[in-house]
Amino acid sequence: MVEKERFTKGNKELLIGIVWQGGSVYTHSKPTFIHDYDPEIGMPIFNIKEYVGHETIDGEVHLFFSETITDDEQDFLNGIINESTYHEVLRGFGWKQDKNTDIVIWGDLIINKNNS
Repeated sequence: MVEKERFTKGNKELLIGIVWQGGSVYTHSKPTFIHDYDPEIGMPIFNIKEYVGHETIDGEVHLFFSETITDDEQDFLNGIINESTYHEVLRGFGWKQDKNTDIVIWGDLIINKNNS
């Protein structure tokens, strides 16, 4: 699973990518997308019609900066990104979050039925 968040501040753009080592997507019934699923392309989990939730395991954060972000700003952003409150810190410094966070699954899937 990969999660992508986008923040902007004026002409500056910050992309935060989290590569999750594993995770689960929960659905209320057998997912219907599996017949058309391409493991090379993947699928945004919020596009799964039956989606009800997800869990992620062991993420690794990667930051991508627009060319308009200075080296000092990059150092600051790298310093706060592992804080649990980084969203609040970014908002406090005037960054606006794009509401379209993407989480994409790809690769081979294991589909289990859980009756709990």
